[in-house]
Amino acid sequence: MELPVTAFIVHVEIRVKIGTEKQFLRRAQEHRKNVLSNEPKCRCFDISVEESAPQNFRLYEVYDDLEAFKNHLATEYMAQYRADSEPWVKDRKITKASLHNIDQ
Repeated sequence: MELPVTAFIVHVEIRVKIGTEKQFLRRAQEHRKNVLSNEPKCRCFDISVEESAPQNFRLYEVYDDLEAFKNHLATEYMAQYRADSEPWVKDRKITKASLHNIDQ
């Protein structure tokens, strides 16, 4: 029996250039606020910073479904966030996954 997909997960690992950590975090927090305020199908948007390497950030995002994530990517504030933060980003890895919880 295949479990139903109950959400779409995006995990973004971002390494910023040393010395830009504070600027990036401020901009990422602003972006998070935009997402949570404007996208009711975004269930979670968490930002974490690696304790031993503060230039390493992780964004954990949960959307109702793939369509909600695609809508997120198409927003003007997403494009602006990418443009604003790109000068600080050294590299970025995006992992997409499906959530299969049976208690939802």
